[in-house]
Amino acid sequence: MGSTAMEPFLRNPDKGVFVLCRTSNKGGEQFQQYGTPSLKPLYRGVAETVVREWNRNVNCGLVMGATNPLELEFITKEDNIKLPLLIPGIGKQGGSLKDCVEALNVRSGSTPPFIINQSSTFLCAADDKNFYEASAAVLKKQNDDVNAILSSS
Repeated sequence: MGSTAMEPFLRNPDKGVFVLCRTSNKGGEQFQQYGTPSLKPLYRGVAETVVREWNRNVNCGLVMGATNPLELEFITKEDNIKLPLLIPGIGKQGGSLKDCVEALNVRSGSTPPFIINQSSTFLCAADDKNFYEASAAVLKKQNDDVNAILSSS
């Protein structure tokens, strides 16, 4: 959207802003991977712009889809981006929790702050009667899985 559209969100240091960098949906690569030998892909340019220009209040993070774990690794290792990451796409969209956590931790050598969003799995955990118990179990399992992956590396 550009800096003019983002400015109202970026100027408040008390508010966090997650900037869409690389989505997890099929077809996202059509533009987000677009580049030439002399031009980096769009998602990398977005990440660099956020770090270099928009994060002046230290309130920015990036949305990086779980269906692209090699790009997660590239952003954190090659581009050395240490911003918090919001990672959608685990579960129904086909992203692998293990692949993402390993890309962030094992292969890159350090784990940036991250939030894994599993909204469909969470919201469809059970009917209305058992929703709270079932959704709590989904969250606990995800946290246990992430901790197990991190501790095994």
